[in-house]
Amino acid sequence: MDAAGPVSRPARAGRFRLDEKLGSDATSETYRASLVDGEGAAVVRIVNARAEGGGSARRERLLRETRRAARVSHEGLAIVLEVGETDEGDIFVATETIAGERLSDRLRTGAPLPELEAAAIAARIASALAAAHDAGVVHRYLHPSLIALSGAGEATRVKVEGLAAPRAPTEAAPAAGDVGTSAELAFAAPEQRRGEAVGRRADVYSIGAMLYTMLTGETPSPERPPIESPLGDVVRRCLAAEPRERFLDTIALGAALRAATDPAPAAPPASVRGSAPSIRQGPNSSATPSSSSEWAPPSSSSAIAVGRPPAAPPPRPLGRPLTARPRWEEMLLDIRDGPLPRIALTVVVTFVIVRILTSGAVPFVVAIVAGVAAYAVKFWRGPRG
Repeated sequence: MDAAGPVSRPARAGRFRLDEKLGSDATSETYRASLVDGEGAAVVRIVNARAEGGGSARRERLLRETRRAARVSHEGLAIVLEVGETDEGDIFVATETIAGERLSDRLRTGAPLPELEAAAIAARIASALAAAHDAGVVHRYLHPSLIALSGAGEATRVKVEGLAAPRAPTEAAPAAGDVGTSAELAFAAPEQRRGEAVGRRADVYSIGAMLYTMLTGETPSPERPPIESPLGDVVRRCLAAEPRERFLDTIALGAALRAATDPAPAAPPASVRGSAPSIRQGPNSSATPSSSSEWAPPSSSSAIAVGRPPAAPPPRPLGRPLTARPRWEEMLLDIRDGPLPRIALTVVVTFVIVRILTSGAVPFVVAIVAGVAAYAVKFWRGPRG
C-alpha cells in the first residue's frame, strides 16, 4: 500500500469531493472525502476497472456486485453512502468514516487479549458477516485493520469495514496487490492466496486467524503451536487448510464460539438466584444485563453518517441468533456450493445446443463429455467453501 499524498485525479466521485489521498495498491486508491453540497465526511475507494481488462461485461458485473454488497445492512457493518462511477469510468464506493481504534492497534503490542474479550470480538465479527453471507456476499478481504473497535473488554463493540469495497474484476481471488501487504496476507485463506475461487469459508478462515492472533499475540502460520483451550478447537477448525473442513459459515462459527465460552452453568444457590446474569449466558440472552461485563449489543457508530441524523437506537440483540444450522441444511448448502449445480447446468445446456444442430446419440455423448470436463475443471480449481 502506497503512502498518503495529494489528490492526483479529478477531485470528484459522485456527490463527494476527494480531499486527501490515504493510500493505494495495485488496483485501487483510497481517499478522505467530503460532500460537495453539504456537510459530511466519507472514505472513498476507487478501483481502476478499465485497467483490469475483461471488457464491459466484467466491469458491469463488478459494479453490480458492489451495489449488492452495499445493500447489506447490519449494525456491525460500516454504512455505505454511495456506489457509482467516476467521470473517467472507474467504480467507487463511499462509506462512513469511523473514528477510533482498530483491532490492529489493539494487537500491536503483541500481548494476548483475554479469552472472553477475544471471543466476544470474534463473535460480533461473525454476526456481522452472517448478514452478508445470507445476502450471498463474501467479504474475502478481512484483516485487523478493517475491524473498528469501541469500548473495552468483553463489551467491545465492532464495526466491519470494506464489505462493499470494489475488487479487481478477476474470476477468482483478488490479485496480489488487492490482497494487501504481507501482514494482511497472513489473514487470507490458503485458497485465496493460491488464486482460487473463494466462498464464505474464506471469511471463516480470516476470523479464525484474527482470533488466533488475539489469543496468542502472534500472526498465524503453518508452524503455529496449538492453543490448549476450548477456543483452541474453534481456531483449529477455522484454520483448516481444506475449506470443507472448516465451519460451514459464520453462523456455525458463532455457535461454536458460544459453546466454547458458554458451558451450561450449574443451578445457582437459592441465596443468589435472581442475580444479574454474566457473560456466560451469551449475547442473545433474554435477561437484562446489569453491568459492563455483559455481551452488550453494539450501538450505532460515533462517526458521521452522511444524510443520517445521529441517533442512539435502543439496545437490541446482536443480529440474528448465532445458532448452529441443522445437519440437513448444511448438506443442502454443501450441494449448492459444490460442483453438482454447475455440472448439471453444463450438461443440459450442451445437450440442448447440440440437439438443435444434430440428432441421434451425438447430443447425449457430447453432453456427458461436457459434464465430465466441467467436473474436472471444478476439481482442478479446488472446492468452493
